[in-house]
Amino acid sequence: YHADFKILYAKGNDSSGAEKDAIPVNAVANLRTEESLSISESKKYFAFIKPVMLQSTAKKDETLYFEGSTADSAGKVIGYVRIVLSKGAYRQRIETIMRENMVIMLIFIVSSSVIVFFSVRKLTHPLVKLTDNVKALGKGLHVEPVQVDSKDEIGNLASAFNTMVRVREQAEKSLRESEERYRKLVEISPDGIYVLQDGEIVFTNAAGAVLLGAAHSALVLGRLMNDFVYRDDRGIIEQICFQVEEKRINVPYIQVRYRRPNGSLVDAEVAAAPFVFRGQSAVLVVTRDVT
Repeated sequence: YHADFKILYAKGNDSSGAEKDAIPVNAVANLRTEESLSISESKKYFAFIKPVMLQSTAKKDETLYFEGSTADSAGKVIGYVRIVLSKGAYRQRIETIMRENMVIMLIFIVSSSVIVFFSVRKLTHPLVKLTDNVKALGKGLHVEPVQVDSKDEIGNLASAFNTMVRVREQAEKSLRESEERYRKLVEISPDGIYVLQDGEIVFTNAAGAVLLGAAHSALVLGRLMNDFVYRDDRGIIEQICFQVEEKRINVPYIQVRYRRPNGSLVDAEVAAAPFVFRGQSAVLVVTRDVT
């Protein structure tokens, strides 16, 4: 604007209608220095007005005669610069910034959630797998050692679990080897070996089947031992089973007579001891043919 408030130059898209408004005289009444600034507001816009000054450095007469005197600088207002900010554009820009910030915030939240999810999954996956393996181990199932990828608490726990798995595998191997040895000893034993539960034969070796006059063990399994005992000696077998089952004591060799299916009698010595067969209490009977 010229000093008389006439527009000299205008630029920009002004949709607020501020260009048509004249500068209020009271808005520029106090604009006498370069640092002066007038701010006004209407329903549609904000207006900022600053004066344009022309500086004069003319020296007063005394400065011509007295050295060291400073010159007074006088300023004259030759115009005004007016900057108009439309409230609509301002609000639109704020809304745009807010939308952009919301999008950035949403992206940040989603990205953070994904990072946290995979981080937590990376941390908890070994623990979940370890828990499943512990449950499987508790059920007696075969489990593989867990891969150890860290040296933290989970890594230490996995290492301890792997040690337990190796110890268990070694124990199972030793148990299988022991069972195999005893199985072979039972199979090749010349004495008849029986396992009784409630007087019923649930296991016998080959020598035991032959002693009772059977071609193989399947012919005597599931039958009562007293079916093969001479009738006058059946009370002896019942007494042996009672002492072992109820008193849990070993019974030394006692003479008993067996009757084979062909009617022949077999003189034998019988010893018995408490036993566990397939998780249930039983009586282990060892019979020696002394005919």
